[in-house]
Amino acid sequence: MLPKLVRVEGPIHLDYAFKRLNKAIGLKPAPPSFHEAYRKVVEEMVGKGHFQRSGEFLWPDEGRAVKVRVPSQGIEALVRPIEYVPSEEIQVAMLHILEHSMGLSRRSLIQETANIFRARQTPKTDQILAIELMRVLNKQTVIEVGEILFLANQ
Repeated sequence: MLPKLVRVEGPIHLDYAFKRLNKAIGLKPAPPSFHEAYRKVVEEMVGKGHFQRSGEFLWPDEGRAVKVRVPSQGIEALVRPIEYVPSEEIQVAMLHILEHSMGLSRRSLIQETANIFRARQTPKTDQILAIELMRVLNKQTVIEVGEILFLANQ
């Protein structure tokens, strides 16, 4: 089940994949032994090349392009908490937002990015998105003129 989950939903956070598998097999709550077995299976499958692991995320393969996965409207159960969205996906979303704007403030870009992922506006969400914004600024794919952000190549 795990390789299929990673292939279909990847990149997927290790803990989110665990929750999805746990729900699929109906263990409520999952015993600690299941969590330990899950971690071992993940490492075995990574070792066998079933998928890649980068930090806390499982990826279908290394060469796959990062795409922004927007939650479907009305399916609250499929909304990923922002901490379960990989950095790369958040950064691509930010770049898409700026590509379709005439420039935005930091606050507006963070709010729009949260909206794309249907993330609740909390201090934790703001902190995660502010970190990702700093990463795109450091990569110089986004520039700041005064208090307005633009794509560097616009």
